[in-house]
Amino acid sequence: MAYDVRPVNLHEVRDLYINIVNDFAQGEYPPYEDLYKQLEKGIQKGFVLVNDQKDVAYSICTVDSTDSFVLISLLAVYTKYRGKGFGTKFIEILKNRYCDKRSIIVEVEKPEDALEQKERDIREKRIKFYEKAGFILLPDIDYAIWDIPMYLMILPNETLQIDANSISSLNETVGKAMGDIYLKLLGKKFFHKMELKIKNKSGL
Repeated sequence: MAYDVRPVNLHEVRDLYINIVNDFAQGEYPPYEDLYKQLEKGIQKGFVLVNDQKDVAYSICTVDSTDSFVLISLLAVYTKYRGKGFGTKFIEILKNRYCDKRSIIVEVEKPEDALEQKERDIREKRIKFYEKAGFILLPDIDYAIWDIPMYLMILPNETLQIDANSISSLNETVGKAMGDIYLKLLGKKFFHKMELKIKNKSGL
């Protein structure tokens, strides 16, 4: 199969936004005007996965000010192309694109907070998808954005060591990167909408 990744063009943002609204829970994505301005200014970057000249998936990514960490804030396969492995392929391509970064970060909703079993299954499936791609869950970071509790998962490169001795400092590093990214995305006025607290060894 022939794959390509192209940037999101500004003239297609409105149509893309319709898909975002359908694919993600309210609060997981910014207002249309904000997303448009962020893409226009290069604060966020949008990518479209193309397979045999057909758009099959999209993602929105943001890099922190140190150019070390990248957050994939949105990633979805268009409805009619799901279940064909395009999401996995897209992650592989993004991993290669950002191979010079210390880590790629994703946010996933907590399965235990789901109100229905169907939603819990979807959330657990999403976590397993990222784990299969090499991402690691960071359970000791209490994190929420726009009042939606999330887990953070990271895909570290070889320079970001993960072991029992380094996990505490890793949580701090990831926490700082997320604060940096969301200060850019939300601005000082709404920065408080990102809540992040790192548990100590006793779990408090």
